[in-house]
Amino acid sequence: MFSWLADWVSSTSLTEASRAFLGSASVVPPLVQTIHLSGVVLLTACVIFPSIGIFTASPVLFKYHQFRAYGFRCFWVAIGMMLSSGLPFFLARPYRYASNPVFSIKAGLLLVGLPLAIAVLLIYRRQLESRWYLKLLAVITIMVWVALILAGRWIAYSEYLFWPGDF
Repeated sequence: MFSWLADWVSSTSLTEASRAFLGSASVVPPLVQTIHLSGVVLLTACVIFPSIGIFTASPVLFKYHQFRAYGFRCFWVAIGMMLSSGLPFFLARPYRYASNPVFSIKAGLLLVGLPLAIAVLLIYRRQLESRWYLKLLAVITIMVWVALILAGRWIAYSEYLFWPGDF
């Protein structure tokens, strides 16, 4: 599905630069993955917490003015952490990701999940009255982000399922 992107990336110097960066020391890939997973945790908190607040219409959850004020900042920091730490792995092995069906699922979920997260953060910030359709939005947002996290974790493990003899 993303073979055009893999073709383009592999034709640039980005692939070699990413491979050199990730191979520069044995500690680099685990550190970069740790940054990525920390971004996942931060983003999950930024999305799930307000979604639960909208779904439950809990006055306790709506009293966190600090979070309401910094929710978007937290969200964009998390996105930055995940992009800056996920891109080196994609750039180093673009064909690995382009041919992985789980990566396609993750990309599709991300296209749905980002607008949902922004909508939830806007609703949470404005303290809109919790109606059934906002509760439905909150539940769908939680489901999409849980699926996104699972897809992200399954990208590596799916290689064992789809290409078991290549290791």
